[in-house]
Amino acid sequence: ATVNIKGSYNAGGITAETAGGLIGKAQGTSLTISESYNTGLVNGTTAGKIVGNSTAASNSISNSYDASETGGNFAGGTITTLNNCYYLNPTTEDEVGGLKALSDIDMQNSDSFSNFFGTDAKWFMGTGVYKYPQLIKIPHIFVSSQLNIPVFTVVPTRESALLKLSWDSKATKYIISVNGTEFEITSYNAD
Repeated sequence: ATVNIKGSYNAGGITAETAGGLIGKAQGTSLTISESYNTGLVNGTTAGKIVGNSTAASNSISNSYDASETGGNFAGGTITTLNNCYYLNPTTEDEVGGLKALSDIDMQNSDSFSNFFGTDAKWFMGTGVYKYPQLIKIPHIFVSSQLNIPVFTVVPTRESALLKLSWDSKATKYIISVNGTEFEITSYNAD
């Protein structure tokens, strides 16, 4: 059996005996991970930025990255193929096989990511708070206990208000709809 993970990300911290940004432990099951990333800190006795431990004979990770600054391996266990994979490392830039370390500045540059941005691109470069590549279909939502972003205030009235936050993947922007009237979020202040 093969587990396929495509177009996903993790932004939450993970702590477990065997921990990984996307997969903690896979025994005997082949993994194929593509177009995915992790930004959450990963802690465990056996830990990997993307995969904690996999014992299958065939595992591949492609067009994926880690920006967590978690120490340790990109992936633990048996990973047979790494292709166009990257990880944030502020102290060194090296490349082994299909895995490359990038500085913070390079992580913010689309030219650093081979095959992420082509005619059939699944990614766009982030702006504002999160400046690394993001998936077009599920953009990165930055969450921090130190960040307070008030977007709008609703004053209770006799009429109920229908509020909707949506993502326009073609235009790569957020839209807020209040009772059917749409407002584009063009910027915000994180101070």
